[in-house]
Order: sequence, then structure tokens, then C-alpha cells
Amino acid sequence: ARVSPSVWVNRVVNALDLENYPSNEVLKTRDPVVTFVSRWDKRIILNEPELISVAKSLGASTRRVIYERTPIEHQVASTLETSVLVGIHGSGLLNSMFLRSGTAEIQISPYGMEGVGIEDVYRTNTELVGAKYYQLNNPREHRNSTVMHWHFAHDLFPQFLSRGVDVVKEEVYTKGSAAVPHDGWRRVLLIQQDSVVDVESFRDMLKEALYSLHEVPDDDTKVTN
Repeated sequence: ARVSPSVWVNRVVNALDLENYPSNEVLKTRDPVVTFVSRWDKRIILNEPELISVAKSLGASTRRVIYERTPIEHQVASTLETSVLVGIHGSGLLNSMFLRSGTAEIQISPYGMEGVGIEDVYRTNTELVGAKYYQLNNPREHRNSTVMHWHFAHDLFPQFLSRGVDVVKEEVYTKGSAAVPHDGWRRVLLIQQDSVVDVESFRDMLKEALYSLHEVPDDDTKVTN
């Protein structure tokens, strides 16, 4: 038989001895907590401190976590206390399965990756547990808002750069994913870029996500204590 998300999540929470974490009702009486999923090697949010400052200016408490360097029990505990989970596309956002019903996730999509399906898993995962999903696409008009790791393409797909690095760079910066015809190239090159996130766009989306915390969810399918 297929196990529902809430049953599976509760099993993990109980196995990690985290069942005594505050209930949804208790969390609603506290200031919202915005958790930033940080990365340390690639696909980095280059202006992350600015985004953290935005969250604080909106009255939220903030925390920064690097999940790949964090023990599983601390990952789960951190997410259970999170009101809004924020991060650039990556497996760390799969921790949204431990978000409580009525909370939210903001996934930041690297430049050129919008519309190629990277949101599907994360949207489904988030909405299954009763949280709201938001996606902020890094705009193509901000040429200086991204840092490409060109060595990924050079090492794995040298034919992609056969017309010259400068020519390919110009096409990528003007056409986004359309300039990278092969899915493998797109995944290796575009998805790994470091990004500068538009602060005002982030502020507007975070405001909306924080406001949504006051809405009553239709179905509380999350951890209940």
C-alpha cells in the first residue's frame, strides 16, 4: 500500500525523536522564521546577505543552513521550525517535505532555467504537505546577475564551445536555455551557475509568502503533535 506523505513524515520525525517539537498552533504565535538553504561550492546565491536583510526588515527571524554539511536530524528539526524555506534550485529544497501545513517555500530558478521543468518535483513535494510553493526566476535582462561555471561545459561537452567561448557566452546571456539545445548541456551549464537575485522581486515574493502564513490551510496534512 502507498504511504501518504503525512504518515511517512511522521514516521521519520518519530524515528529521530523530534515528535515533541512545537505544534502548528504554537508556531503561529511566534515570529515567522525564514530559513535560507545555502550552498558552498556551486549554484550559490551571491547576494544572500542582502536577502537575509530583507527577511529581517519584514519582521522575520532568519537562519542559514548548509544541508549537505548538516546531520539529518538537524536538517529535519530546522525545517520543522521554518515558516518560509528559501533556496536556489537544488536537492536541499527537498527538505520541504518536513514543512508544516500552511508554511511556504520559495525556489529561486537560475537564469535560463525557467520553463524547463525544474519546478515540478519541488512544487509537488511542497504542495503535498500543505505548504505553498513560490518560484522566483532570475531575469535574463540582468546580464551581470549570474556567474557561469564554464569549466563544466569545457570539461564535459567541449563541442558545445567549439564556436568559441565568447560566442557561446553571448548566446547564453541573450537566449537563456534556448541557446543550450541539449538537455545534458543545459543541466550541466545553466543549472550550476551562481546567481545574484533581484532584491526587490525577492522582497515582493517574500512579503506574499509571509502574508500567506495567516491564511488557514484547506487540509492540515503535516506533522501534528
